[in-house]
Amino acid sequence: MRILLIEPSDQWITNNKQLKHNDQVMVPLGLMYLSAYIKKHFEGELEIKVISTIIDFDDPSDLKKVMDAFKPDIIGIKCVIFYNNVIQDIINFIRSLDSEALLVAGGPNVSPSAENLFENNLFDLYVQGEGEETFLEIVQMYHDSGKQYVIDHKADIAGLILKKEQKIITTKARPLIDDIDTLPIPDYDVIDFDKYSNFLNYGYTRRKMAALFTSRGCPYQCTYCHVVFGKKFRYRTVENLVHEIHYLYENHGVKDFAIVDDIFNLDKNRLVEFNDYMINYGPKVNLYFPNGLRADILTPQLIDDMVKAGTIWITYSLESSSKRIQKVIKKYVNVDKLKEVVDYSCEKNIITNCCLMVGFPTETISEAEKSLEFFADFKHLTLPYYFSVKYFQDTSLFNSAGDFGINLEADKLTGAYHNYSFQDTPDIKTKDFEKLNYWYLRNIFMNKERIENSINILDHHFTQDEINDMYSVFFRKKVNNIDKDIMPFLNV
Repeated sequence: MRILLIEPSDQWITNNKQLKHNDQVMVPLGLMYLSAYIKKHFEGELEIKVISTIIDFDDPSDLKKVMDAFKPDIIGIKCVIFYNNVIQDIINFIRSLDSEALLVAGGPNVSPSAENLFENNLFDLYVQGEGEETFLEIVQMYHDSGKQYVIDHKADIAGLILKKEQKIITTKARPLIDDIDTLPIPDYDVIDFDKYSNFLNYGYTRRKMAALFTSRGCPYQCTYCHVVFGKKFRYRTVENLVHEIHYLYENHGVKDFAIVDDIFNLDKNRLVEFNDYMINYGPKVNLYFPNGLRADILTPQLIDDMVKAGTIWITYSLESSSKRIQKVIKKYVNVDKLKEVVDYSCEKNIITNCCLMVGFPTETISEAEKSLEFFADFKHLTLPYYFSVKYFQDTSLFNSAGDFGINLEADKLTGAYHNYSFQDTPDIKTKDFEKLNYWYLRNIFMNKERIENSINILDHHFTQDEINDMYSVFFRKKVNNIDKDIMPFLNV
């Protein structure tokens, strides 16, 4: 049996074909987990190939070469709303080849409300939520009885979404995996690390970087967030986590690790244990938290120990400085505590970033302005992320939008947070969003003091060429010299 797993991806930050290799691409962690899980249960009875469209293809037609050479029995495609067009092109191309492969969709965009996925019967099967056990059952059924048997009996498989008589229905729910220590290490043997090093990683460098997913589920109720892995917090033990770090360090030469949990520090004792191990016994590595650290439950002592353990990069989420909006979006961040933690992280020479979003229901122009003014006080941030609120399907925010008089147009529901395709609200119109964006660019993003302070911190961790690469992404142009290409254009 041969299984082809496809990660649809494209440029999503630079949007400049000349800067293709200055865009951010990470290893396809979800597909690598699937590969490892299937191989664990089949022990050499099948072959799995994992490809990323941006890494492995110069043109969608390159897929034909893969199909002709590999001849897959099953094709699994990860579905993320950012890449709907890429997914559509891939499926249309596979169909044009008259492939007999079983087509399986999975990923965060697979849900009963994702009607675009069900149009024209794009896929044979749709896996909802946590996918390892469901996909394993599909592979086992195909292995034992063939493709047609799977299609005829798909209603017997838990965790699927089906289209039947023009109605979208779900099969019985599949229980979440309680003990995620039982999951094997993601299958890094199915990717070419060197190819990924041609692009930028979560630290905006070309270093060999692995991604660590150490927990699943988040008990918080933030209205703008998906619930792919449920609300029950399930975490890997420190012993299990450091085993993966040692394995990747010793077998693949990885020294940079991005921890991509929803909230890594939800269990304080686990964080303390992890820090202690890495300080006393772990290999010398660099740890990045591109998301997944809640600021207001950190302390200076925890941050000190994280630095000793190898942490060089942290991103915190503020979203809004308004206590009223914090309540509306059910995030409930202690804003004053967050400011203390952000400032302290910068003092410790951690590359520190923070996220702000504008466009929440009932948010006024005055509240948005005050959030930006609060944001502007952070003079050492490397990345002051300023985002447009996106009303993604299957979020509480999306489901309640109509109650707040917000009209959700289809073209406003896709794209990355940093795309400034703002959605009008009854309180903030497009022209107001444009004014807020201009204020942000002038007073925060292009602030000379902030950038100079940030570069002083970056110098502790990155080479000058790596910093130039990073700023090529930020400014969407090739940067060869910060002093000449960036500094003359900044605001004092």
